[in-house]
Amino acid sequence: MKSLPLSKIKKKPLSYFRTMGAVKKGKRKRDTIEYIVRKSFEALPKNARDYISDSEEIIKALTNIIISEGNNSSIQPYKAFTELAKHERRKSGDNTKQFVWNRFKTEQPSLYAKFNSYMYRNGYSARNYWFDNVAMEQNGSIIDCYCELPGAGKNVQYYMLEINYDFSGQDFNAYLY
Repeated sequence: MKSLPLSKIKKKPLSYFRTMGAVKKGKRKRDTIEYIVRKSFEALPKNARDYISDSEEIIKALTNIIISEGNNSSIQPYKAFTELAKHERRKSGDNTKQFVWNRFKTEQPSLYAKFNSYMYRNGYSARNYWFDNVAMEQNGSIIDCYCELPGAGKNVQYYMLEINYDFSGQDFNAYLY
């Protein structure tokens, strides 16, 4: 990659930092490298940025690693941040939540439509409510998901969405009561 001066790098859009490749020290100053790393972090999608806590510390650490490796550096800041976000997402269980959510939408479309319309009538996004309020229990290969839905109207009634999924037998059951 050609070593551009900081003034030209500042004119580049965020999409440039997604595909720029490895950053090498070369003739670059610390400020230029830190700017590239910071912009690479900003180029991440919002849902990936949410999983990276203490971003300032990580940006400085990655900058220091690139400087210490010099021209031998093969670090791609954007890829480093995406791998870190994937790792943190797996630790939080959101990867499993996403898998169960996708399975629920495709295997139980009529129940998903009821759930989605109920949430829409009450002013919520079905997907966001699911990810924020689902409780998951895992016993071996069986995952039980419970999501208490908000009450509506004068006679406040609470509904529950329950999903049971067996990874080993591929059994998938969903209930709305």
